[in-house]
This record gives sequence, C-alpha cells and structure tokens, in this order.
Amino acid sequence: MLDLGLALFLALVAAGIGKRLLNWIGELPDHPLDALALATPLGLGLLALGCLLLGEPLTLRKLMGTLLVVAGIWLVTGIR
Repeated sequence: MLDLGLALFLALVAAGIGKRLLNWIGELPDHPLDALALATPLGLGLLALGCLLLGEPLTLRKLMGTLLVVAGIWLVTGIR
C-alpha cells in the first residue's frame, strides 16, 4: 500500500510540474482532464531527466578508469 501511495504522490508532483511548464509555454488546454493527460507524462519525463542528471556524475566518476581503458583499446585498434 505504501508503494501505491508513493506512486500516486509522484504522479501528482509530476502533474504539477508538467502543468506549470505547459502554462509557462502557453499550451495549457482548457479542459482539466486534457491538461492532466498532457502534464503528467511531461512532468514524469522531467523528473526522470532530473534523476539522470543527479546520478550521472557519480556513475561516471566510478567508471572513469574502465572508460579510459576501453577508449585506449579502441584508439589502439583504430590506429592499426
């Protein structure tokens, strides 16, 4: 039941963020259900991009050695 509450909370937050963005760009529909249908996926996408933005630097810092080794092998094989 707690998972459903969290999912509902995230959907409401996402709908609020999406509605604010739709209103800012001037594309907010007149009907409330249309606005909810457009705002929720937009807000969920923005939340997902925010999570990706927060998680990417930490992941890249941990994987930097591996990325350098793979890039080095790629360069060596590409030069030959």
